[in-house]
Amino acid sequence: PAFARAVQRTAMYIRKRSALGLLLAHGSLVAWLLCSAPTIEGNVCDGVSPALLLDKDRIQDLWACASAYQEANWWHVTATFMAVYIAMKGLAGPAFTLCILAGALYPLPLAQFLTGVGEAFGSSACYLLSGALARPVVG
Repeated sequence: PAFARAVQRTAMYIRKRSALGLLLAHGSLVAWLLCSAPTIEGNVCDGVSPALLLDKDRIQDLWACASAYQEANWWHVTATFMAVYIAMKGLAGPAFTLCILAGALYPLPLAQFLTGVGEAFGSSACYLLSGALARPVVG
């Protein structure tokens, strides 16, 4: 019995370290993607800020900037979208706003594919994370 408890304790320790390592690695990836965002050429995005979301008269300027940025940096926008989507789902956060954003940014089949992959990986990460961190508390 003492040996079995030691093995169980060791396995729990390894699961916790793996889950926290996965969480740290994914957080680092999201931070790197957000900090390494490339710039866009031209003056489409001059004077554009997230505060324009509150100004209904200038929301078109924000959309024009977002569309031009996505067209110029498609891979970066998609990688950042997927990393943030998986992080939101992995931490059991609501990702419905990102589903709406996917519908606005991408054609329907691609938006469905991206959100499906994000749901699968994010939900799996949430399951693994909760299993590693909450099992000792619940069990």
